[in-house]
Amino acid sequence: MRGASEWHGVGGPLRVSEQRSPRPLDRRLIAASVDAGIPWTPNYNGSEQDGVSMFQVNQWRGRRFSSADGYLRPVAKRPNLEIRTNVDLLRAEREVVLAAGAIGSPHLLQLSGIGAPEDLRAAGVAVRHALPGVGRNLQDHLFVTALFAVSDEDTLYVAERPRSVAEWLLRRSGPLSLTLAEVVAFHRTRAGLPAADIQFHMGAAYYEDHGAETYDGHAIAIAPVLVAPKARGRVWLRSSDPTAKPRILTNSLSEPEDVASLMAGVKLARRIAEQPVLAEIVTEELSPAGAQPPTPISPADNPGLGSGIELR
Repeated sequence: MRGASEWHGVGGPLRVSEQRSPRPLDRRLIAASVDAGIPWTPNYNGSEQDGVSMFQVNQWRGRRFSSADGYLRPVAKRPNLEIRTNVDLLRAEREVVLAAGAIGSPHLLQLSGIGAPEDLRAAGVAVRHALPGVGRNLQDHLFVTALFAVSDEDTLYVAERPRSVAEWLLRRSGPLSLTLAEVVAFHRTRAGLPAADIQFHMGAAYYEDHGAETYDGHAIAIAPVLVAPKARGRVWLRSSDPTAKPRILTNSLSEPEDVASLMAGVKLARRIAEQPVLAEIVTEELSPAGAQPPTPISPADNPGLGSGIELR
């Protein structure tokens, strides 16, 4: 939407748009971030990433526009293309391009007998190709949600009300056209870093436990995310059953630098909320004040990787 430039292209199949219905609360979040020491940037994908701005979104006319929308659906009827979903097993006779993500790709490789021999044998999988690095070096962008109750009623808490639904159906605008994180900020929490170590996701909504936890009221989220975590984890087989989920160990919080960055990020999130432009509507800090800490696991459950947090 911004046109061709040194930093942006045009004409590709994937849609990148500005948000259709930015809310006044977004302006408060941006202003409070600037007052807290994060400079405004007109383009976080430009020459200087550090700063606060509105997120650009993968949308078209107020609706999510995915990679499948851009690349797959336009060619779905080609005679040389067959699309299958919900397939657990498939025998390939030719080359395979595996693109199943940071968890799915090593999981599928190991199920196919490609990986560290000791891990494969422990899961009852025959070794087809010894490749010890499969499933290692897992990096996860850990984030902490700083949540605040607000008196402003222009939040996503009202997104499912009939008026909001009607606005989206008629004009493809309003709360239902917005992404959960509407404001973004990149920040270096200490001197000497080559780039931002924290990325803030900010939005007018209560967001905890990936949306599974709810709050009956209006709230905002200011969430610091690790950009380049130092901690390294692993993905390995639980069993040879292809329907069994893999074991995942992120080793989050095992590196002092990561802990320092997140702590600095939470402190800055609180400082943003304390700025007058936000403080006048913030009524209570909801998290991390009341958050429950994750359960650490022992080295015995984490062979060769020290302490950490396991996703079971």
